[in-house]
Amino acid sequence: MLSSRAGKLMDIFLGVYWPPRQDALSDCIRRAKDHFCLLHETFGDYAQWYEKGRKRTRKADVINFMSESELQHLFKKGVNYKDIPREPIPELGWHVSLWNGNLEQPAEISFHVGCYVDKRIGLGNNALLKLENVQLQPSQLGVLLNDLHSIWQAERGRLEIDGVVHARFNKPQGIVAAMAAFRSRFFISR
Repeated sequence: MLSSRAGKLMDIFLGVYWPPRQDALSDCIRRAKDHFCLLHETFGDYAQWYEKGRKRTRKADVINFMSESELQHLFKKGVNYKDIPREPIPELGWHVSLWNGNLEQPAEISFHVGCYVDKRIGLGNNALLKLENVQLQPSQLGVLLNDLHSIWQAERGRLEIDGVVHARFNKPQGIVAAMAAFRSRFFISR
């Protein structure tokens, strides 16, 4: 169980999800900025982010996540377009993918936000965080999941450690119970 993993390197996945919701770009940028600040305050190491390409190579410039104009540029690059005529599809929202540029402890952030298509199509919004080869305390993970849930006003969330789901919530009020269960499992060995 997880108690044997304490103090060892782990792969972490945190995801928060919410149904179609027409958010203004300015609201998404503010939340993304809060998201980056939270990561930087929680871990410190995750202060530099680069646009994610097809391969894990650094792009030329570090993303200044405190700059609203730079974040706006990133989000606008992540718009979906119709083929003909080439026009934006605003109801699909915006998508941004970044990584930290570290090959030994890679981290990825992905946002799909501002999507407001009919729920039956199966698209929604999410903010995802993937950390590889990290050593974290359960309290850090619980606080992080709770704070991401609050920042994005999410309805669902998931925490995975080494590919195993350890916490999941399906309603906003369910996060408290999910994190309590996670903390109790983290310290119980089998």
